[in-house]
Amino acid sequence: MPRHLEEEESDEEETSQVDNSEVASEDERTSSSEDTAATKIQALYRGFRDRKNCGSHKHHRSATKIQKAFRGYSSRKQTKLKKERENKACAQVQRVWRGYSERSSIRRKVTANPPIVNVTEETGVVECTFAIIKPDAMRKGFAAQIKHRILADGFHILQERQLQLSTDIAQEFYAEHLGKPFFEKLTNFMSSGPVTAMVLSRVNAIKAWRSLMGPTNPVAAAEQFPNSLRALYGDKENTTMNATHGSDARLSAQREIKFFFPKRPIFPAPTHQQSHEYIQASLMPTLTEGLANLAKKKPAEPIKWLAYWLLENNPNKPRVSEPVS
Repeated sequence: MPRHLEEEESDEEETSQVDNSEVASEDERTSSSEDTAATKIQALYRGFRDRKNCGSHKHHRSATKIQKAFRGYSSRKQTKLKKERENKACAQVQRVWRGYSERSSIRRKVTANPPIVNVTEETGVVECTFAIIKPDAMRKGFAAQIKHRILADGFHILQERQLQLSTDIAQEFYAEHLGKPFFEKLTNFMSSGPVTAMVLSRVNAIKAWRSLMGPTNPVAAAEQFPNSLRALYGDKENTTMNATHGSDARLSAQREIKFFFPKRPIFPAPTHQQSHEYIQASLMPTLTEGLANLAKKKPAEPIKWLAYWLLENNPNKPRVSEPVS
């Protein structure tokens, strides 16, 4: 074959190889292109690394392209993080607002330390009563089940203490039964082991607690109210061991609570209307202003920010003036 034809054929093969290489490289870049910015940056960087020695102009162009892609990826990532923080802050603010706006939450806050009052079904005011888990139920391990029933029945356990009564303390507590045939047996039993004393709270607490306990005699309780506490946990062979004790009236509840919890205050609880008026006048203006500022600031930790803001802007906080020199 003539030499010039061989040279032309060789040039065509080299051109074909270059074209095929460029086509393959283009196909590879096209197939590796994905939606995510991170994958795009990786593909651009590989192309930049392969073409690095092809010339300074291409080198500069590839570097600029990578920088633009990274800036776009970084900007989108920051925007996404900012939006997530804003959504989280809004959700937390909504939870706080719901907690203050719901009537049940307001009642829980107002009656966190409710006093002892005379309550009727019509008024619906929260009252307190006194309860004891007796030594027999404590000894048999029924205390946890009894407290679970108390909470499930809508009571709040405001105060609780476990203690061992001496015979003298038991006689003082049951002084109203002094002279009755069962007095000595009762006081000896009550001082025979640990007891759990509790202050319970709910609407009509005195009546509701006695209903939950059932009749004094565990046998009668099992027949008439089989789901009552004394029916379930009382001793059917010894009526003194009837698992629980409860106040029978407002005055006895006051005396018994004071006997075991002498520091607990006794004063009339605010009515629902009084509580509502107090919250609207004293709490809502400051809270609303704080939530409005929170929405404007959009802090990274909205709950902590709101807590500090309320501390700083508490209208009842004493104002201390600087001494004049």
